[in-house]
Amino acid sequence: MKRIFLFMALMVAAVMATAQKAEAQTQTVQQSVAEQQYYKYIIVSITGNIKSEGIKVDVDNGQSVDRLKDKDGKKMTFKTPAAVLMYFLSEGWEMYVSGSSTSGGSTSGYGSVSTAPYWIMRKPCTKEEFDTTVKTGIK
Repeated sequence: MKRIFLFMALMVAAVMATAQKAEAQTQTVQQSVAEQQYYKYIIVSITGNIKSEGIKVDVDNGQSVDRLKDKDGKKMTFKTPAAVLMYFLSEGWEMYVSGSSTSGGSTSGYGSVSTAPYWIMRKPCTKEEFDTTVKTGIK
């Protein structure tokens, strides 16, 4: 009888420990979701020539793709791609992904290829700002 009672007590203790562990894991997951960091993203495309016209920057903010302008509405050009990167870093953006897209074609036996670099930048924001950004980007 004592063995049966001891066995039952051990089984109840094991079930209770498992239940507490599952509850602790659920609380940890809920805390992680509550502490989730949200980001706004932009895609920065670079065009132009360093030696002659300067570097031009197009920014895709999820709503439109426009040439980068200063606070007065004047289109901005830069001396180098590094200057563009430092500008965005100074504005609170961080580099998320760097890449390039390549396109080309040929006509009458002559061809050309062009490569356009792009950066995906992100900036921390609140959940409300994130939700608003998502909604305004949907057509």
